[in-house]
Amino acid sequence: MRQEIGIISQAFDLARTVEVFMAHARYYYYDVMLSGHACPQCAGPLSMIGEGRCRCLSCSATFDPTIAFQRCSSCGGSPRLRVCRYQCRR
Repeated sequence: MRQEIGIISQAFDLARTVEVFMAHARYYYYDVMLSGHACPQCAGPLSMIGEGRCRCLSCSATFDPTIAFQRCSSCGGSPRLRVCRYQCRR
């Protein structure tokens, strides 16, 4: 019984460690992706603040970096976020 509790405790510790690692990996990925870009308003450095949102560390402007920096390979246009959701009519 005591050994089972130890294994369960180790499993929870491992799960927490994996969560922390994943968060660090995500922030590192965002830093790498934003490293070649600057704020469109003031040319300051950028930091991700959430899924699909970044903030300028100089002027505090917030925006979606995909819309700001990604361009269509065919025409050079910028993407538009389109979300389709269904909702009950009542």
